[in-house]
Amino acid sequence: MSVELLVNIIVILLLIPTIIFALLLNKRLEILRNSRADLGRLIEAFNDATTRAEAGIPRLKQAADSAGAQLKEQIRRAQTLHDDIAFMLERAENVVSKLDSEVTRPPVRDRLFEKSAEKRFEKNMEKREEQKPRPRRALVESPEDLISSAVSAAEDILRDADGKTAKKRPVFGGTDDGDGDRSEAERELLKALQSMR
Repeated sequence: MSVELLVNIIVILLLIPTIIFALLLNKRLEILRNSRADLGRLIEAFNDATTRAEAGIPRLKQAADSAGAQLKEQIRRAQTLHDDIAFMLERAENVVSKLDSEVTRPPVRDRLFEKSAEKRFEKNMEKREEQKPRPRRALVESPEDLISSAVSAAEDILRDADGKTAKKRPVFGGTDDGDGDRSEAERELLKALQSMR
């Protein structure tokens, strides 16, 4: 066998794996080219998303500013409403305290009635002392006379307060047409005096 033939056989044997390796490399390069196309499309999509995000940033900032302004306005209104409610509560507490003081204090008419009753009683007693002489042995007037004087004085005061013509009340539990205009305290006092007569 000649040397030339031997060399050719060796070269042929070496070319077979080279061809196989070239085929495999070609397939991988084709896959890489396809992947490169996909990568290009991915980069383009990323660029589009970035562009849209950059365009949406001003709108997002504007929306945030608008929401912040609305929130500040609502906070301002809430503060104003809080101040108004606090003022109204303070006024309500003052009114309640005044009403409590007015409720616990007796009515002006009752106080005037009591003072006028005392004065009328004293004047009536003085008139009776002047008009009706006392027995020399009696040091004080009888309880019946005192009660009668008190009832008469109370009736005079009630007639003056109502501005009506005097109408003699019955001694026991009688009521008058003018009782509706009188206070409860006056009616109770008059009933008590009449029952004691």
